Amino acid sequence: MIDALSHFFRGPLEEIGESLSVTPDPDAINLADFLTNGALEEALAALSRRWERPDPRATATQWSKFYFSRLLPPALLPAILAGWQLPLSPETLSIRLDHEGIVTGFVLKHAGAANADAPRFHFLLDGHLAPVISALSEESGLPAKVLWSNAANILEATLTRASALLGADHAGIAEGIALLNAAKRPDGRANPVYDPIRYRKTAAGTERIRRLCCLRYFTDELTLCKSCPRKQEHRAR
Repeated sequence: MIDALSHFFRGPLEEIGESLSVTPDPDAINLADFLTNGALEEALAALSRRWERPDPRATATQWSKFYFSRLLPPALLPAILAGWQLPLSPETLSIRLDHEGIVTGFVLKHAGAANADAPRFHFLLDGHLAPVISALSEESGLPAKVLWSNAANILEATLTRASALLGADHAGIAEGIALLNAAKRPDGRANPVYDPIRYRKTAAGTERIRRLCCLRYFTDELTLCKSCPRKQEHRAR
């Protein structure tokens, strides 16, 4: 936990901030180096050993889910609450890995600061996710749109959880929802996190379904995830 950010992670949110640190760690790897010097390939190979016949694309999608679930909630919560922007550029960020190549923590140069003049989430989309997703897609062959969908899935889930605590009318929640609902960015570019989740009424209640499949089923040992859009196809068989 970073002391300067601890007020964002109170009560049920305390655990979310544990993956962030500003304490130098000699075992942490600079993210820019990790993405370019073969270390990413080694990390994916380490994770792939979980399965007998791993598909590189399924390995990459699983690796990205671990990565995004560790990073996005603690990066998003301060942004939602106070427009706080963490320094997440690959050149200034370091990562910790476990023996399976999974990222377990992030070492930042400093705690960042609030920036009321900037969009709350663009520092994350443009400054961090874009280069990470580009490198992971190139290394694995998994389409970038699937990786963006994996990130957007966690973005939507984090906003939903935060909305339950803060209310849908909170400025940070409203801006996040507007981002997910916009097909294009303000500069006209396509929005890679647009419309990631659909909610479908069923006899049992409301079902949360991803718009894009994560493709983890390309490895036979991995079943469809609980929000997979392919579930409807399988039910019809």
